[in-house]
Amino acid sequence: MDLKATVSPSDTAGSVEFFDTVGGTPTSLGTSAVSAGVATKSVSPAAGDHSYSAKFTPADASVTGSTSSSLPFTIKAPATATTVSLSASNTNPDAGSPVDLTAATGPAGVAGSVEFIDSVSGSLGTVPAPNGSGQYVLSTSALASGSHSVTAKFTPASDTYAISNSAPVAINVKAAACPTGSVCTDDQAFQVTVDAGTIVIATPYTPANPFDLGSMKAVGGRQAAVGQQGLRLGHRPGQGRHRHRHPRR
Repeated sequence: MDLKATVSPSDTAGSVEFFDTVGGTPTSLGTSAVSAGVATKSVSPAAGDHSYSAKFTPADASVTGSTSSSLPFTIKAPATATTVSLSASNTNPDAGSPVDLTAATGPAGVAGSVEFIDSVSGSLGTVPAPNGSGQYVLSTSALASGSHSVTAKFTPASDTYAISNSAPVAINVKAAACPTGSVCTDDQAFQVTVDAGTIVIATPYTPANPFDLGSMKAVGGRQAAVGQQGLRLGHRPGQGRHRHRHPRR
């Protein structure tokens, strides 16, 4: 940084010696000539508390010199670097399925918070403190179908440590096979062989919580009846194909 001393009157010739006082002990930083009433000095101080001053010595002995007041100045130490790494419990989830994002930070024991950021939707949330394993975990179901790039940002509680960002983790969210509130269908083939009589295929569903079994065709049988709670075949052996419709809940 540059120290600047201004001399008045500005046409007074001479030189300025700069001083740095640390811990009560002044140290000369060198002398600079005055030009147009100004003298400057470039310095690279160490971290800590400093007190700067300037002493003007005129070129003309008949002119009285002067010394400036002290200028206190504090140089902060460079922040200690930190690290953060990110992992995901599932990088190819179904839409709506929870994904656990886990961030590990260093150095160990440095307090702070971690924000998880999605390239598509922005911030997914901030975890203010680590768990018992020293990790920051966020569970989210907010990732929409499509490609995402997720990063973690570690902000230490103390400014003596630097902020750090993780490498991105790619997450590809699959579209739901049967969106919530929709009715989807599946074809399922099965074969049964029974003695003369009746077979009943029952489901655990009730009229209040139905499961639509759809339609049933019995091959080689006399009859086939289907309802929301069960499926009843005729008394002859045969085969069947069942197509059912089920709502996604």
